Amino acid sequence: MTDGLQPFVCGDAEKLSETLGSMLPQSKSDSDIRMLRGRVKLWLRETVMLMVDNPGSVRVTDGNTEANVLQIRLEVHPEDVGKVIGKGGQNARALRTMLLAIGHTQRHHFMLDIVETDRRKTSQEN
Repeated sequence: MTDGLQPFVCGDAEKLSETLGSMLPQSKSDSDIRMLRGRVKLWLRETVMLMVDNPGSVRVTDGNTEANVLQIRLEVHPEDVGKVIGKGGQNARALRTMLLAIGHTQRHHFMLDIVETDRRKTSQEN
């Protein structure tokens, strides 16, 4: 029994862009860009929190932003870096593909940096 949803075929970025584009703002004012960045960061944080053993250590922050390039820094617990990157980089590539599709519809480019949280910070928080 199906729910009427069609599976997404890897590599169909144009179809994904159209689907995601209808969910995001289309104008380019500074406030819209801030809203887009905020929604993307929230989506990324919530997605990664479901993938890791230490969801409380997931941090998503802004990196350098230039023109239409929005850099996002994803920090995860050292034990979770492998899960986020995945076998052969599969999970990291999937996250970047989603950011590429979102960026395509918004005429922006997202750069994702995945780093492990400083071990000293992690031990101080626990």
